[in-house]
Amino acid sequence: MNDLIDGLLKINIENKENEIYLNWEGDSRDIDPASFLDPYLAGITEQIKTLGKKLIVNFKDLNSMNSSTVLPILKFIKNLEKESIQTEIIFDEESSWQKASFIPLSAITKLYKFVKVIR
Repeated sequence: MNDLIDGLLKINIENKENEIYLNWEGDSRDIDPASFLDPYLAGITEQIKTLGKKLIVNFKDLNSMNSSTVLPILKFIKNLEKESIQTEIIFDEESSWQKASFIPLSAITKLYKFVKVIR
């Protein structure tokens, strides 16, 4: 698994004994982030599936994201659930924009068995 750097966005991977951390950092302002996020996140999903580890997706160090970033994240989360990958999504509850973005996502994942949004 490789880190992703595209413009101001960086996704840093930490491979721990029983968990993989995807740490989102910087800013996601690309007009079409799906063009690079969709294949990258699909590859991550496949690799984690074969490793059988828990995934922690950490958005706490993400400074900002545009609305175009939401769809690739939703697609990623749906794929994680479909592939039965135990996942926790964490965000900065003190950040008003993160709270506005991820609280609605937690409502969607309440119906999920494997993916949970935590604070």
